[in-house]
Formats: sequence, structure tokens, C-alpha cells
Amino acid sequence: IRACFVHRNRRYQEYLILHELHQAELTDETVQFADLSKAVEEVMKKLPEKTCEVFKLSRFENQPVKSIARQLNLSEKAVEYHITKSLKVLQEQLRIYQN
Repeated sequence: IRACFVHRNRRYQEYLILHELHQAELTDETVQFADLSKAVEEVMKKLPEKTCEVFKLSRFENQPVKSIARQLNLSEKAVEYHITKSLKVLQEQLRIYQN
């Protein structure tokens, strides 16, 4: 039950971040979206290498946790940890872009 809650909470955090990205894209302020994209890239550079790699595979390449775990020789829990950590850092660092 706890794992299910953590998964839902992580998905909700992801939804909020992606929603903010989507909202920024929909506005007529394309410059702001470009700034946000650049800010995401900068935050990603600050993440530990493994965390960044896991996040990219998960969110940019849409690979499932099991696949990432096998590919990187990590446990599924470790993969989930890296994803959660990434989302938390992104959310904190990109707070200025939230409406």
C-alpha cells in the first residue's frame, strides 16, 4: 500500500511539473518557455550522474522502471528513488516558473 502511495505521489509531482511546462508552452510568452527549458537543462546538469541518467530514461525516453533497472543494473526501488529525487529537485529549482 505504501509503495502504491509513493508511486501515486511521484506521478502527481511529475504531473505538476509537466503541467507547468505545458502551461508555459501554451502561453504567448515563448521566451519564458525557452527560459524554462534552459532552466530544466541546468537543473539536470546539477543532478548526480546516475539520477540524471535514470530520469532521462524514464521521462524523456519513456522506459519503464523494470527496463531501466535491468539496463543500469539497479534495483527497481533504486530507480524509483532516483526518479523521485529528480522530480523533487526539479520542483524546488523551478518554483519560480509556477503560477
